[in-house]
Amino acid sequence: MKKLLASLFAVFILGLTGCQAKDERAFFELVDTEDINSSIRLIPAQLVSPESKLKPGKNLTIIVENTSGYDLFFMADTDVQIFVYEDGEWRSVKNNVEFYPSAETYISAAKGGVPEHGVIGVTPVLGEVKEKTEFRVLVVAMIMENGAPSGEKVAAYVDLWVEP
Repeated sequence: MKKLLASLFAVFILGLTGCQAKDERAFFELVDTEDINSSIRLIPAQLVSPESKLKPGKNLTIIVENTSGYDLFFMADTDVQIFVYEDGEWRSVKNNVEFYPSAETYISAAKGGVPEHGVIGVTPVLGEVKEKTEFRVLVVAMIMENGAPSGEKVAAYVDLWVEP
């Protein structure tokens, strides 16, 4: 009996080590800033309860919260990116949202400790979804100085998923 339990435990441990973990370092190398999830926070607006599920092809609204002391600027069509982790790599996927009349987004600095907010939409193009599929939304913004983007970047990401 002890040998059986030991064998089962060994198989369990081997199964755990065989599971693929996301390579977070590779993701952070894609992001051109060290300020990640400290100046901006992303809040999925529709997923307020465990019963809420994002379905493939549906738009998800995300609140972009500026917790910094700086005004921020980003282009929602290029600075909002979606990634999936497949076969040991982060792969960019299309965001099927069109921005009209402009994708320019400005979010004022937090005032008196109260964050300011902006809103973005994401509709990841993931192909046919047969099982729960995770994806990551990344927003990269530039700090504004004297009314113009400074080139200094801040970023935030949130992990989400769709289900069939």
